[in-house]
Amino acid sequence: MPVILCLSIISTLGLITGMVDKSDTAAAVPAELTKEEKNLPYYKVQADFYPQSKVIEGKEEVSFAHFDPGKEVVFNLYLNSYNDRSLQSSEMRKYARARGRKPGYINIQNVYYQGKQVPYEQTGKILKVKMNELLFAPGEQTLTIDFKAKMPFGADRVGGNEKGMWLGNWLPTISVDGKESISTDVGDPFVNFSSTYEVSFSVPYDYNLVLSNTNLAEDKHGKRKTYRGKLEQVRDLPVFLNRDYNLKTVWSGKTAINYYYLNDGKPLEVLAAANEALEYFRNNVGEYPWKQLNIVQNDMYLSGMEYSTLILVSNQAIQNNLKKTVFHEIGHQWFYNIIGSDQYNAPFMDEGLIEFIGMNALTDKSPQSWSHLTGLNKSLEEFDSWEQYRTIHYRQGQKWFECLYSLMGQERFDRFIQDYYKKFKYDYVTPGEFEAFMINYTNNDSTQELLGYLKN
Repeated sequence: MPVILCLSIISTLGLITGMVDKSDTAAAVPAELTKEEKNLPYYKVQADFYPQSKVIEGKEEVSFAHFDPGKEVVFNLYLNSYNDRSLQSSEMRKYARARGRKPGYINIQNVYYQGKQVPYEQTGKILKVKMNELLFAPGEQTLTIDFKAKMPFGADRVGGNEKGMWLGNWLPTISVDGKESISTDVGDPFVNFSSTYEVSFSVPYDYNLVLSNTNLAEDKHGKRKTYRGKLEQVRDLPVFLNRDYNLKTVWSGKTAINYYYLNDGKPLEVLAAANEALEYFRNNVGEYPWKQLNIVQNDMYLSGMEYSTLILVSNQAIQNNLKKTVFHEIGHQWFYNIIGSDQYNAPFMDEGLIEFIGMNALTDKSPQSWSHLTGLNKSLEEFDSWEQYRTIHYRQGQKWFECLYSLMGQERFDRFIQDYYKKFKYDYVTPGEFEAFMINYTNNDSTQELLGYLKN
């Protein structure tokens, strides 16, 4: 039987209609507003998972404020990056599909308004719904979307093995800027608003669903069971479906750190590294706002991958680079997942910053000033390989933050990071907004030289 996926999205700021002000001086969502005033997306999710076919079928009931009757409503369909043949030649996709695993996709089947079908266009990773001015008056509206999603099965950031499937960026989500996300061979071309999800998720009786909420309730019915819970202020809905994974848990304050692993997963070492990282970012950046942090071992090409409240750590990273990988991916809970930024056009804002913090926390190296840093203005589509991308946005990005640290000094830099967290928590920060915030802390000739590195 089909399942229902319901989203309720209210936005008085025009966020979902492409009207976000992304200028250098105006915040997409003003940080001084309360949670209620920001009116960020609110999703109600009901879903059924069928493991034999790796399919989720569903409906989305989407409520939102729409102030331009002639403007399209745009959704990202990130899952269709796994059905893009142009990516099969990339180093990551070759690894992920080397064992004959299957790609994934999401298809939109119908869109309804007040029970009547309305026109829509699905192209690649984008869904556009035309808000006909003859049908829609400005104000709150509701759309219903039928869809079918096929989960990719392979060693990738969204994928699976015989005992588990890990899913991130698998649901249709409102576009931040009203534009399509371009598929790239490298990086993380995903940008979402911070959102709240109410979840009702049905799985076969021999499967378990992992979602970061200690109040997750479980109802059993026949050969299936349904999980219900609520996950607040996250960039996507990360889900781990599994059977026969091992689980170990430690507590870091009021946060449960859960590690799901197969054989030889080094559970004690992973949990110790995770606890250390969580405490470091709590003490030096700001509070971790969720009740759980889930970690999943898998065999993907990347060393690790972050989603809100859930990180993936690969077998190779556990064996060769455990502490640094766990620290880096947990750092993303603060930089991108709590403080959102443009991972497509300015990845250094999270990757470079976390690399710098990791160097400062885990090594004896002292930050220093660097000159002639270039390439930080390059978007993901300008890179041909992961090594090129990491050289620029990870390593050069780290050096840029070393320069900023050297310019400010430790005390001022620490206060800068903590104030940055307080001001932009749950917001989406443009490079211009970040630069304006930084200038308030150090506005001199050296600052202008440092900002110049972001332009060339």
